[in-house]
Amino acid sequence: MSRHEYPAPQPTPGLSRGERRLQELLDHLKSVEASRSSQVPLLERINHHHDTTMLHTQLLDNYNAATQLAQQEQHSASAALEIVNRLLARMEAREAEQEAERQTAKRQKTEQRSSPGESYGKDRRMSRSGDSAPNLEKRRGSETTEPRDWQRRGSASRDPSGRDTRRDRSRTRDPSRDPRRDAPRIISKGSLVAVRVAAAGEGDEEWILATVLSFSSEKNRYTVQDYDVESAVRPTYVLSPRLVLFVTSDPLLLSTKKKPLWDKVRNPEMPRGQRVLALYPRTTAFYQCLVVVPPSLNTSVSSMLFPPAPGVPMGPADPSLGAPPDPTANPMYKVQFDDDNGNLVDVPAHLVIPMMRSGH
Repeated sequence: MSRHEYPAPQPTPGLSRGERRLQELLDHLKSVEASRSSQVPLLERINHHHDTTMLHTQLLDNYNAATQLAQQEQHSASAALEIVNRLLARMEAREAEQEAERQTAKRQKTEQRSSPGESYGKDRRMSRSGDSAPNLEKRRGSETTEPRDWQRRGSASRDPSGRDTRRDRSRTRDPSRDPRRDAPRIISKGSLVAVRVAAAGEGDEEWILATVLSFSSEKNRYTVQDYDVESAVRPTYVLSPRLVLFVTSDPLLLSTKKKPLWDKVRNPEMPRGQRVLALYPRTTAFYQCLVVVPPSLNTSVSSMLFPPAPGVPMGPADPSLGAPPDPTANPMYKVQFDDDNGNLVDVPAHLVIPMMRSGH
């Protein structure tokens, strides 16, 4: 063997144990070939001087045997490496198929989302809750005979002379009725918010739960991420502040400081009869509903508990255990979602927020 030293082969990252063994074998064969090549000049010099000694014969025999053995080993290693490459190609193709299936499932899941306005996203909420879907045909029929809320507002905003009276009414409006009457505050990173985004596969929009990633004061835009932890892909959105409503501050930070999730300053208690947005059971989507009992008066469990969606912070009490609402320890709104068969649902107070102001 040659006294030349060769660098140890470096393992290729990303290979399995079997693939590394094959790689090591191939590197060894290359080292044998390099050693053989280093002996060629010596043999040529011996042959040039017609050295017929016993040493010359032994070296030549050893050289021929080593060459033949190295060729056989290299051929076997190349064949084995080709088989491994084929297996890797099959694995990559299978992974690509699985990723395509996950993307298809994601699209099918997001297609069930719809607007919290007239349709209220019933398809999405019922697909998660397991309840039967409401009679959509009946609701569509009622929509064709009764003017929608925005139509009533539009007609009521003008007097018989055709003059727009909305500006006059805004001057006399009681500012205490709007909990977000002041200039909007910057929502900090990590806070939970409700954001209005386009519903997948539909022309409507919907309100979903999201986490604030950052705020650009230069562009006046929030970057948020969908809070749906069950989704394989959690999309991010860049949105105007008017499409972002505060829900609660960073839950981890609040837990560290032992502060409640419900921020009564930014989202004060709303009275009975007020229309609000609330997180629907087993989803990360907000839908319109009516306040039946505010948290300060809610002390009894309603007919329908509030099973949370995975990962949604629920506060000190666990509704899945049937803990009754408590104004202090477990504040909850008792609400009635639109087109939900009149069910009364207890929703944690921090997951109920005011509707967006008119004109937004």
